[in-house]
Amino acid sequence: MPRMLARLTANYPGLTIQFDILSVEQASDYLALQRGDYALSVFPIDHPNILSSRIGAGRMVCAVPTSHRLADRTRISVADIAGEQLQSFRPDTPHGRIIADMFARAGQALDVETYIRFAETAVAFVANGMGVALVDSFTAMQAHAETVRFLEFDDPGTLPVYINRNLESPRAIIGETFEEIARTILLSVPRPKP
Repeated sequence: MPRMLARLTANYPGLTIQFDILSVEQASDYLALQRGDYALSVFPIDHPNILSSRIGAGRMVCAVPTSHRLADRTRISVADIAGEQLQSFRPDTPHGRIIADMFARAGQALDVETYIRFAETAVAFVANGMGVALVDSFTAMQAHAETVRFLEFDDPGTLPVYINRNLESPRAIIGETFEEIARTILLSVPRPKP
C-alpha cells in the first residue's frame, strides 16, 4: 500500500489522503456509508452496493527472529515450525482460514500462543522474541527491523487481494488512477521460487 500511495501522490501533487486500517467487520460500512472511496482487502466484500474485484494474490510466509534455528534457510515447511510459539489470526478471519488450511494440508496441529489482529503486530512480536508468525507476503515487503527474517513455505497458502468500491459513488480520475496503480503493483509482486 505505501508503494501504491507514493505513486498516486507523485501523479497528483498536493493530494490529501485519508488512510485507514480496518478490520473485516469495518470494511463494508466504510464503503457503504461512503466514509472512504476504496478498500483493498484479502476478502471480497459481500454487499449489494459494493463492487469487489480480485486484482492479484499474495502468499503466506513465516516471520522468524534472525536468531531462530531456521533463520538461515530460505524455504521451510509447516512441519518445520510445529511446536513453535505461534502468533496467528483467529480462525474466522481470512488469514486465519488460510493458516488453518496450511496446517491441515500438512497434517499438523495448529497450536496458537497469541492471537493477533494485524500482521504488523505479529511481526513486532516476532522482533521482540515472541516466537514465529505466519504473515502475508505484502507485510514482508515492508521495511522491518534487522531482527526478523521472512521464509518462504514449500506449500504456501494463497491470499487473494480485492479492490473494493461503492457502486453508487462516482469514480473520479484519481480513483481510476489508483485502481490502475494497484493492479500494476500487484502484478509486479515477486512470486515464490519453485
